[in-house]
Amino acid sequence: MNAVPRLSIGLPVYNGANYLAESLDALLGQTFEDYELIISDNASTDDTADICHRFMQQDSRISYYRQPRNVGLAPNHNFCVEKARAPLFKWASNDDLYARDLLKCCVEALDVNPQVVLAHSWTAMIDGSGTVTKATEYPLATASPRAPERFRSMLFDDGGDDDGGVMRTDVLRRVAKKDSYHHADRTIITEIGAT
Repeated sequence: MNAVPRLSIGLPVYNGANYLAESLDALLGQTFEDYELIISDNASTDDTADICHRFMQQDSRISYYRQPRNVGLAPNHNFCVEKARAPLFKWASNDDLYARDLLKCCVEALDVNPQVVLAHSWTAMIDGSGTVTKATEYPLATASPRAPERFRSMLFDDGGDDDGGVMRTDVLRRVAKKDSYHHADRTIITEIGAT
């Protein structure tokens, strides 16, 4: 694992055993394969560690770190960024599934558009059997030509999940780290958008 990958995926987790294996299967089954997967276990008390060790034995792209104590959600997310080696970064979640071409499409979008700092996809809600129950329209006014409208929407509108996109690591590292307050992810994305 000496070669620097194109993408680092950071997966912060705490007691995620219920869906973690499915999420890891979805990440490891991506058509884009040039990435490292950094798992930061926030001192889980369930079977999270066992699941991570099992997957690590199957795939050398996985690095597993266990925090000695629960450091909190934001520091666990930031730890993944600190460990990232690639020029592109994505936060993943232990209870999300990913379309097989998600990473490929996001990386290609960033390659074609060097001025763009983040690429993301539409999202959908699924039930326990994996059936899509609701396609989620993107709710934020980030495409508005008016900067005040974009900023207002980032501050006050619900939804978006932009911090789950693929972004340029150097830009992410230039903004304030994720913190522990409501919409802290929006602060990061708003600041990234201004760089």
